[in-house]
Amino acid sequence: MVSLRSTIIIFYLAFVSGQCNNGLNIKSQEDVDSVSDCTRILGDVLISDSALNEIELTNLEQIDGDVFIKENVYLTSLKLDGLSYISGNLFVQNNKALTEFSAKSLSTVKNFTASSNLNLVELDLTSLSQVSNFKISSNLISSLEIDNLVNSQNIAIEFNPLLEHISFNKLAACVGTLYFHDNPSFPDVQLPNLSTVIGNAFFGNVSKLTASKMINVGGQLNFYENSFQELSLESLNRLYYSLTFSQNGNLDSIFMPSLEIIGSTLILSNNDNILGIQNDAFPKLSTIDNIIIDGRNIEVLSLPGIKRIYGSVIIVSSRCVKCESIFSQIGKLVFGYFDCRRSVNYSLTPTTTLTMNTLQDSPTETCPAATFLTREYYPSTSSLPSMGSFSFTKSFSLSQTLLIVGVISITMI
Repeated sequence: MVSLRSTIIIFYLAFVSGQCNNGLNIKSQEDVDSVSDCTRILGDVLISDSALNEIELTNLEQIDGDVFIKENVYLTSLKLDGLSYISGNLFVQNNKALTEFSAKSLSTVKNFTASSNLNLVELDLTSLSQVSNFKISSNLISSLEIDNLVNSQNIAIEFNPLLEHISFNKLAACVGTLYFHDNPSFPDVQLPNLSTVIGNAFFGNVSKLTASKMINVGGQLNFYENSFQELSLESLNRLYYSLTFSQNGNLDSIFMPSLEIIGSTLILSNNDNILGIQNDAFPKLSTIDNIIIDGRNIEVLSLPGIKRIYGSVIIVSSRCVKCESIFSQIGKLVFGYFDCRRSVNYSLTPTTTLTMNTLQDSPTETCPAATFLTREYYPSTSSLPSMGSFSFTKSFSLSQTLLIVGVISITMI
């Protein structure tokens, strides 16, 4: 009969037999061979300035430490396909010749970054399910599929010139910032199960966005320089900060049928194909702080469910914007300024005072005088204003306008 002591010894030997305790620094094939029997490494792993073209660690399953793969001039392929767990970080950076990185069994890592690998075309992280911060920047991959990740803190996908497809099919929550931008091939972004973003969410240079289950965004939600024509976020219910659309040249339709609250400001700037905010864009929106529209071609703003606008409404358009109609719907709900005007061919300077003479007609279009300019200010927010105080004016200071321009600039940084 085997004694308890013998059993413990057998289990201990089995546990440590594949364990290497001094970390690893790979410069040559001898270094690779020295850990060929290791399944677990205690300590950091460094692959830097290696003379090898290819590295494959087939038996390695766990690393208790950080992994640094950086500044390798000759390395073209790195495979860690048996590795399932890293207690620390994994950084793959500045490997000029690297074309392939595979860690297809890796499920857990603290933070992951792959950046400035200027020839990296294949990145396999098929099993990744737990990571805090995830960043992919300045690589040559054409597709990124991280379809087992459920929760993350920050995700940034940027500056990848050939990237055409991004999917996080199981991602449910991002507790930090979600950032997709500056990928020049305009990838489609698939986030079919994402429900919550605690921080900011930025979408830029995207051809198509799927996020039908997104309910809440705790910070800013920004869309800029995208190529999609229609944006539909069916489940979005609440934004705790601002909602911005800027320089989306093809965008002509916005559908957010469940959105009830915008905690700060709705900003629309230089979206040339948006001719108006129709009834079906934000049908349930009830409260908001401010509305700022530099719409160029905007003519209509309709918010059928609106109950309170705690700040101001600023609307500038080069078309015959229907200011009186807009004011009749929402003017009495505005606690601050209501400025609506048609403006073409004027320059904004700190000393400019706009008059009817500086708001030039389009050569091919004549607008009714009442649609040129309206202004209203309510100095007290103790009670809702009445429609009886509404009036049209012929001149006003640009101090408020310049303040709003500053707000837009800060928001877009």
